[in-house]
Amino acid sequence: MKKIVGIIICALMAFCFVGCGEEPVEENPPMELIGKTITDEYEFAIIGNEDTEPITAKDVKGVYIIYRKGQNRYLEIRFTEDGVDKFEDAIDDNENGLSITLDGEVLVSNIKAHENDSTKAKITGDYETIIGYFNKMT
Repeated sequence: MKKIVGIIICALMAFCFVGCGEEPVEENPPMELIGKTITDEYEFAIIGNEDTEPITAKDVKGVYIIYRKGQNRYLEIRFTEDGVDKFEDAIDDNENGLSITLDGEVLVSNIKAHENDSTKAKITGDYETIIGYFNKMT
C-alpha cells in the first residue's frame, strides 16, 4: 500500500512540474486581420534624420492590420532580419519617430517601435486612417 501511495505522489509531482513550466496563455491575444507585402507601385521608405539609413521595401516582410478585443485596430510593420537591425538603429537615432514615404512624399510621420516588440513598427489611429495607410503601402 505504501508503494502505491508513493507512486501516486511521484506521478502527481511529475505532472505538477510539467504543467508548471508552461507559458501562461495570453487572455486577450492580438488577432491578425489581414497582412500583405509592400507593393512595388511606389518607392517605399522609412526615413529619419539625414544620418539614418532608409529602410526600404526589401527590408519589410509585410504590413498587417491587428486587432485586440476592446481596443482600436492598428497597423504593424514586420521587418526582415536586416530590416530589424536598420529599424532598431533608426529608432535609437530618432527619438521623435520616423516617417514613411511613398515616392518621396510623406505618408505618415511619428512612427514608433511597438511597445511589446521593438522589432516591429506600430501605427495607431482611427480605422479609416489605418486601412488607408495599409491600402497605399500594399
